[in-house]
Amino acid sequence: MMKYNLFLLIASSLLLQATLSRSLCITNHYDVYIRNSLPAGSPPLNVHCFSGDDDLGYHDLTQNAEYHFDFCENAVATMFACHFKWNGKDKSFHVYDARHGGSDLCNKGICYYSVANDGFHFSNVYPPNQGRFFCDWNPNTSCSPPLNVHCFSGDDDLRYHDLTQNAEFHFDFCEKPFVTVFACRFKWN
Repeated sequence: MMKYNLFLLIASSLLLQATLSRSLCITNHYDVYIRNSLPAGSPPLNVHCFSGDDDLGYHDLTQNAEYHFDFCENAVATMFACHFKWNGKDKSFHVYDARHGGSDLCNKGICYYSVANDGFHFSNVYPPNQGRFFCDWNPNTSCSPPLNVHCFSGDDDLRYHDLTQNAEFHFDFCEKPFVTVFACRFKWN
């Protein structure tokens, strides 16, 4: 009986600690940041984020303001979507989806979205470096992770390139007969 009571005491204190601190995750912990990088004098950016379990409410972000939330991943079911409205524009997409490469996209535990006049930019570091273009405001185009391309030869490394939808990567080279070989690695989602 004493062992059972000790087990209950330890289990309840761990549960209480986990409830009080989201940083105590058994699985991966993720932080999602949304920043209003729209032009000065613009109306606020309206953001509504939610999952199947949680409605995180509506937030009006003024210029340069950030909204942040965090969660512990359920590797087979975690999905958060956000609906963005600004100046007559309207866009919704998954900011994190464990079933479709969310942990690859946010591979450092950070999903940072900067919302600008041309669309949405993404970075997986905080504070962000130059974020890469993720998608535009067009409600008929999907937002999906870019195709990562890395091309190289024995002599040249053409670096990594993130290609968004309909983007192209092109390179030229001078052939050395029987010597020139280029390889490209592709990673998506």
